[in-house]
Amino acid sequence: MFRSIFLPRTTHRIGCATMLLLAWVATTALADDIDDLRRATAWVEQLGHDQFADRERASAALILLGPAAKSALEAGRRSSNREIRYRSTKILRLITEIDFQRRLDEFSEDPDPERDYDLPGWKRFRDLVGATSATRSLFVLMQENERALMAATQREDHGMAVLASRCGELRRQMQFGGTDVALGSVVAFLFVATDARINITPGIRSTLYAACASSSFQAGIESGAKREPLAALTEAWIGRDDMQPVLYALNLGLMYDLKGCLPKARAGLKQPATPSDAIYACLCVAKFGDAADLPLVERYLENINICGQAQVNGRIIVTQVRDLALATAVKLSDQKYADYGFSRLQKRRREVFDLSSLGFPDESSRQQAISKWRAFRKQKTK
Repeated sequence: MFRSIFLPRTTHRIGCATMLLLAWVATTALADDIDDLRRATAWVEQLGHDQFADRERASAALILLGPAAKSALEAGRRSSNREIRYRSTKILRLITEIDFQRRLDEFSEDPDPERDYDLPGWKRFRDLVGATSATRSLFVLMQENERALMAATQREDHGMAVLASRCGELRRQMQFGGTDVALGSVVAFLFVATDARINITPGIRSTLYAACASSSFQAGIESGAKREPLAALTEAWIGRDDMQPVLYALNLGLMYDLKGCLPKARAGLKQPATPSDAIYACLCVAKFGDAADLPLVERYLENINICGQAQVNGRIIVTQVRDLALATAVKLSDQKYADYGFSRLQKRRREVFDLSSLGFPDESSRQQAISKWRAFRKQKTK
């Protein structure tokens, strides 16, 4: 009986002590905040002092006080005194920059994936591309190159207005011959654009694809430690882009060897918006697909649209989509190209085939090759 009554009372006393300690800490912190605000407010008033030395002393004190002086400086920016407004604006900008660089440095040195140091976008970026050291390095570049855009992701429009503005600036830059874009900028554009809440306009879309062709992005995604997170981010963008035509997304997948473009390629073969969509979809399936894609490819064995041409011995030989479809089917089934009349076939690292090398010298040769394929497939499906 005594034990059952005694223990809860002991626990109660310990709990009360802990609560009192926490309350004391909170009260002390609040008191410190109030003291900082009072000091900052007093120093802000001194920014308008008649003596230059006093104004300088107040400026230095506010800079040393750091982020704790922000609210007082914000009030100072609305002061009726011109000198206070000027100095408050200047000091606030400096304090904000120093605080930003401090947090960025701490983030760079801390491998803990759960800590973001109040840098906007980290959690979604981490979930999207991982939390490796290369990922953190890219995130730092995003913050350095596109600080305003990253900050805007916390607004109601999730960065839409700033993204549209920055893409407009880039389009104007490209009009005057400037095509290269800083890697951190390209990554920030792609990151914001992968947010499903963002409305992607045709202008933003075209600018994103142009930015992905920049030398800085190409160098990062083709090799090295940044390859994996950049590939994951780009594949997320390819999957996010739901506009027509799809050839831009598929070309991006081919260019940077991104298998994540395969679902869009398969959808492009099922219902292409343009003849070029079917061509790029077929090339993507040839590069990343497998034998399960053969029924999709075979739908184009009657497609006579032209997709390439070459001059051979003074004669123009045209490549049709059905030639590309046949070459793709041969590749997916591990057959020999020569057995199906592709005597001039040339391979490419990015696009798999040189389209101009797939054409047949005459219709008879083409029909013979297609008939041979159909016979092979019929035998295989028995």
